[in-house]
Amino acid sequence: MEKRSIDHRFRLLGLAELADYPKPPIKNDVIAKSRAYVLKFVHPNGAIHSPSQNQGKENLCTAVAVCALAKVGDPKDAEIIAKALTYLADQQLKKGSSTKLIPFPVTPESPLFGGLCKDARAEHTPDIYTTLWLLKALDAASERNIAVAATL
Repeated sequence: MEKRSIDHRFRLLGLAELADYPKPPIKNDVIAKSRAYVLKFVHPNGAIHSPSQNQGKENLCTAVAVCALAKVGDPKDAEIIAKALTYLADQQLKKGSSTKLIPFPVTPESPLFGGLCKDARAEHTPDIYTTLWLLKALDAASERNIAVAATL
């Protein structure tokens, strides 16, 4: 594994783990550099991921990045976070959705309804890990009064 991919994942998860601190020290040099690094991967559609390093994990990386940015708490990131949450909401399995591995339409009664696949192309089934990070991201954003206007 090349150094950059390790760097990216550790920075992203390191920022996300700030969830344990009531007020993360934004002036801390390591946090500021890591935040700037994560912001380099913001896409126009709202996704936050490195295209070359995270192919197939776009939704997972976006959810972790939202959690991290929300916990850092820089007010300049509010619009980026809101757009990323909208992107994630659009990626959730809705009524009538299907994926490559789920050939039938999802219904609200299905345990897959509202789940999130780790990839943006929906080639996998929703997984609990990615869905958990989505919930953590929504919680972290709500603590900063950032909401997403999307429905299933």
